[in-house]
Amino acid sequence: MAYISYKDVPLYFGTSANTSTLPTTTQGNNSAVFCQQVQLNYTPNIAPVRLLGKTPTRDNFNLAGPPNSSLSFSAYVSNDEFDPTDFTGDVGNLGTTFRLGDDVNGISGSGLFLTSFSYTLAPYAPVLVQCDFAIYNPLTISNPGGKIAAEGDDPINDLNFANYGHGAYSAFNGTSILSDVDTVESLQYQFSANRLPVYEIGGYNPNVVELITAEQTLQIQGDNIEALVPLTGSNPGNITIDIKNSAGATLFSTPVNGRITAENISVAGGDLARGSLTITELLK
Repeated sequence: MAYISYKDVPLYFGTSANTSTLPTTTQGNNSAVFCQQVQLNYTPNIAPVRLLGKTPTRDNFNLAGPPNSSLSFSAYVSNDEFDPTDFTGDVGNLGTTFRLGDDVNGISGSGLFLTSFSYTLAPYAPVLVQCDFAIYNPLTISNPGGKIAAEGDDPINDLNFANYGHGAYSAFNGTSILSDVDTVESLQYQFSANRLPVYEIGGYNPNVVELITAEQTLQIQGDNIEALVPLTGSNPGNITIDIKNSAGATLFSTPVNGRITAENISVAGGDLARGSLTITELLK
């Protein structure tokens, strides 16, 4: 890996959240991920097996359970490519697929389910989303020992940086609802899900992946906060964040309708009341 440049490691997802078709390096059946960094962790669940009366060898291992694997990355969101909101709900028993590298030498995986994603929306700042996926199916390597290199039609090379989400163009409609916060300076959003894979005897892949719980949290940083304690516990109503690009196109939206569960407000002499409000919504 020491001689592989970041230019040779593209990341692609399947075109839908519920598919078994592996993506390729062409635009036919993939969504490019404009990621800044990626981490792939794969730990097979194997255990040593020792039998009474048998001379041990160095290869006394066998499968003891499903793999413990994950894919995490931070990425920019653009038009007609990867959208994290496609994977937040109950997407059935297939999950989605990914490919790291090209068709011949890359690493492919299936059975991915989103466990969390987050982003920060601030003025004059690009929107960088952090996504974490659990992998419940075994990984495949199309060419073991080969390099990871990009080939074919690469949409990442054609990326126009004016197309991805940016804080200067995005919109937040909660200003009128949260009338006690005069100026909203930044927003921090977090989605988290707890999923349970159910494996069936005789199969490598889970028969179904149940969505047990899901919730989202929105933290609002603002100033000139008028009401203090009375806000906690109230439901401010429907709030929507629209992540947009310079052309005004909405890349994805985040609706939140929860309760204010925490406040952090400080007041200094000669200054405005500044702080944050945390809104939590149970999705399942």
